[in-house]
Amino acid sequence: MGEKGVNVHGLPNVEYEKIEISVDSSGKEIEFSHITEIDHNCIIGIAQVFSNTEALPNSTLRLEIDSQEVFPKGFESKMIFAGDDVPPDDRFIRTVNRDVKQDRITGKFTDGGALEGSFVPYTANIYLMVLSNRH
Repeated sequence: MGEKGVNVHGLPNVEYEKIEISVDSSGKEIEFSHITEIDHNCIIGIAQVFSNTEALPNSTLRLEIDSQEVFPKGFESKMIFAGDDVPPDDRFIRTVNRDVKQDRITGKFTDGGALEGSFVPYTANIYLMVLSNRH
């Protein structure tokens, strides 16, 4: 469920949805599917957060919203990643402005193999910044 509505950058009722991606081996491809919440009506940003940033090199993300491509196959995760030094609400790529209502988010995350010799399981979660119609 999304986080409670807040006012971010002058936008009322901003909430977040999380798509969990757990990576348990080097080079692994992980397909995911997520349905947006019924009270969320517009995706205004996307971010990806790694629990181990050493896994970031060469990792890729393909993402579609309701069968429409947002990030193509081979899109490098580093393009939508921001580290802990960036304020949380500034971490989101705001090029997505997509109306949704229980739309299906699908895609595939591929580990880049940077940890091959010393692999430690990690997460590469995707966060959606959404506008909510909850009051």
